[in-house]
Parts: sequence; C-alpha cells; structure tokens
Amino acid sequence: MTVIIFIFILALLVFIHELGHFLVAKKSGVRVDEFAIGFPPTLYSKQIGETKYSINMIPFGGYVKIFGEDYDSLENDPDKARSFVYTKRWKQALIIVAGVAFNILLAWPFFTLSFWGGYMALSQNKNFVDNATSKSIVILNTLPGSPAEKAGFKGGEEVIALKSVLGEEVKDLTVEKFQSFISSRKINESVVLTYLSGKQTLYATVTPSSVSSSSPKMLGVGLAEAVKGRLPFFTAIYEGFIYTFKLFYFSFINLAVFIGHAIIGQANFSQVSGPVGLAKMVGTASSMGWAQLFNFIGVISVSLAALNLFPFPALDGGRLIFIGIEAIIRRPIKPVVAVAVNAVGFLLLITLMVVVTVKDIIKLF
Repeated sequence: MTVIIFIFILALLVFIHELGHFLVAKKSGVRVDEFAIGFPPTLYSKQIGETKYSINMIPFGGYVKIFGEDYDSLENDPDKARSFVYTKRWKQALIIVAGVAFNILLAWPFFTLSFWGGYMALSQNKNFVDNATSKSIVILNTLPGSPAEKAGFKGGEEVIALKSVLGEEVKDLTVEKFQSFISSRKINESVVLTYLSGKQTLYATVTPSSVSSSSPKMLGVGLAEAVKGRLPFFTAIYEGFIYTFKLFYFSFINLAVFIGHAIIGQANFSQVSGPVGLAKMVGTASSMGWAQLFNFIGVISVSLAALNLFPFPALDGGRLIFIGIEAIIRRPIKPVVAVAVNAVGFLLLITLMVVVTVKDIIKLF
C-alpha cells in the first residue's frame, strides 16, 4: 500500500509541475507536441489536436515536449514562429518557471488541510501556540556516532517523558530541562526516553557521553519544543501560505549549502533521500494520519520546486540561466554547447540519484 501511495504522490507532483509548463506554453502561443507522465515505454497515449498525451511505464518523472528546442532544427520550418526559441525571452522564462510555481501553489492547500486537520509545529508561532492542545520535545536530528544515533534515533521522534534508570524523572519537559538533566548524569548513568514514532509509543535506554571528563554529558541530539493542535480553517489558509513560502526559501538555501559542500567534498549524503527513502517516509507519514501525510506531500512539493529552480544544468533553473545569458549577449547559445552542458548536468544528477538510492537500500538491511 505504501508503494501505491508513493507512486500516486510522485505522479501528482510531476503532473502538476509539467502542467505548469504546458498551460503557460499554450497560453504563450508555443506549440506543445507531447505531455507525458512517467518515462517510456508508453502504456497509453492519445493525440488530441496537435498534442499527444502519454502515460508511461516508469513513474519517476515526466516531461512536456515543447516544439523548437534549438534554432538549427527550425531554420526552414514553416511553424518556427510557434517554437520555444523564437518566442520572446520573457515568455520563455515564464514557461520554464511555471513548473516551479505550480509545485509551490500545490503545497499551499496541502499545508492548509494539514494544519486544519491536526498539526505538530515548533512553538514559535502565536497561532499554533494559541490553538495548541499539548506540548512536547521533538528530536530534530542526531550527530553521527552519538549515543542517540546508536540508539536508533533518526530525527522526528517526539519525546514525551525522560527519566534516569535510578528513578529521577523530569516534569514538564522543556529543551532547557532536557539538556540540564542529561548533562548532570553521573558516569555511565543511563536515561530512559519515552517517545512517539508515528502512532507507536516506544522506549529507549541511552547512556549519555562526553568529549572529555570536564565536558558535560550529552546524547548528541538537536531539540525543539513543539505543540500539537488544530487551527481554525481560515487561520490554516493563512498559515499554510506563509509556511509554504518560508519553507521554499529555506529549502533553496539548504540546497545551495549542500551543493557547496558537495563541490569541496564535505557533503553529508545522509541528509538526502532518493525514491526508496521517500517511499519509506511516505509510509511513516501515512501511519500518522492524513494530516501528517498531507504535510509530507506539501514538503516534497516545495522541495521539488526548490530543486528545479536551482541554477544547475538539466534543471529548470539551469535553463533560466541560459535564457538570461542569451538576453545579455543578444544571440542564442550554440546548440552543441547547450546540449553538452545539459548532458553533463544530467549525468551528475543521475549519479547522485544512484548513490542516494544505494544508500537508502543499504539502510533497509
């Protein structure tokens, strides 16, 4: 069932992205030869007017085939005025950015429904705090090799109780109380965390460690105080809108930082998930209810938008850079150069996908 849900979500996100390109291209008077979900081989196709609509076997992607990808192939074409490259450059840019815009807009209603149906959010927003029904501590991430990571914590767990194996317990958990309790443990004194993972209540016994005898004990986790509750519908609409664009901004910045670290060989690939990892996360989110699943769909849609807008060859952002360069130099980039650059970019993306997918598969065993 998880695989079916994942494929449906991926197909929806790709469909919306390509629909953005498709609709703006049509509106701009550019001919669209094919609208396809998935990659060949083709399972079903139908010609309607000048456009062929296809559903393909490989579900991890899709494309819109827009007429006229380069100038050389259109020199003697009678329909070249309706091609992409002979369209005004500001229209070209709109066509390219439309896919990103549609993914962002898709996330907004999903976040709205998620906040309306039940949320868990960091307690930094007045609307979330005012409508909260409970408070807790959330583990945001774990340090590599830390006691928390060795105990199986990955981030996202909701800690609802903390006590020592000697019987001492923390009341009314806060981040400060959590950190103070851990740092004051004696040598080799373990603590018991009661936490929620999905709908399951689980327990973990962890022994805090320290870098040196004089440094405080720690579990190696990033923490935040979170609240649970439901927002009124119109408040959820507003918060969904704000959250969508904040998340897009931070997703784009984090992606830029990751790419920068990758260039110098310091990227942490454990933070990146491929199709296998995403499918597993879909299963976790769906087990927590439809509100959390909708929230996850919104996050993936925004992440897809940020990734596609990044100025990297073979992505929409890379194509925008080409359009900008052509506008500055007032002539088209040679097709052989554009094809070569995009081919290198595509190869790097495929390589990254393979590496991340292998990593995700290894995690399963």
